[in-house]
Parts: sequence; C-alpha cells; structure tokens
Amino acid sequence: MSQANNPLHGLTLEAIVTRLQEFYGWDGLAERVRINCFAHEPSVQSSLKFLRRTPWAREAVEELYVGTFATGGSPVNVPAERSRKPARPRPVAGPKPANRPASAAGKSSGGFAWPSAKDKTDQDKTGQD
Repeated sequence: MSQANNPLHGLTLEAIVTRLQEFYGWDGLAERVRINCFAHEPSVQSSLKFLRRTPWAREAVEELYVGTFATGGSPVNVPAERSRKPARPRPVAGPKPANRPASAAGKSSGGFAWPSAKDKTDQDKTGQD
C-alpha cells in the first residue's frame, strides 16, 4: 500500500506535537484543540501519553497538523474555531436557599423541623394525636 499521498507518512506523533507547539505555542494549541493536556501544565510527554490513548484527540491533532502544514512547510491560515468541538450544554445552578432554622413561632421555613414539646402539648389540648 502506497503512502505517497499521506502528508503524515514518516512523521512520529512526537514530531507532530513538537512542531505544532513551536508554531502555535501551548495556548494556541489549547484554543484549536480543546484538550486539557494542552491547557493545564502542558508538556510534550504528557500530551503524547494522552494522544496515544485517545483516538479522537489524536485525529484532531493530526487534522490540525495537515491543515497547518499541508503546503509543504508553509503554514495555512487555520482559524481557531475550525477544530473546536461544540461545547456541551451544562446545567446552570441557581442560587442556593439559605439554611434557616424554624422560626420561634413553631412555623417551618419550608424544610423539615422536628416537632417541639410545645407542638406536642398543643396537639394534646385539641385532642389530636
């Protein structure tokens, strides 16, 4: 099988990551391929370890390399948004209710409150259990 048309033929993953890092820098790589190994404490070794175990991330990095250096070494204008996956919708947490104890009148603030001795004597007077 011929690899003549494969622009990645003969390149190691380490060479790809190193060249992209030299060209874009870690911040530029993190913008274009949203993976933590480029954004948080990046290094070539940690990136290689992650990319070898994660096929979709490796494909994204290889696609960025081909898109950037496809013309034989001169960089192609690759916008940062091209290889970025759409963000997952995340739930938005509203304000948390304040933890307030039951009021002095024995009324609950909407949460559970243990019955007090006063509540028990009020039930005895009305004849309820």
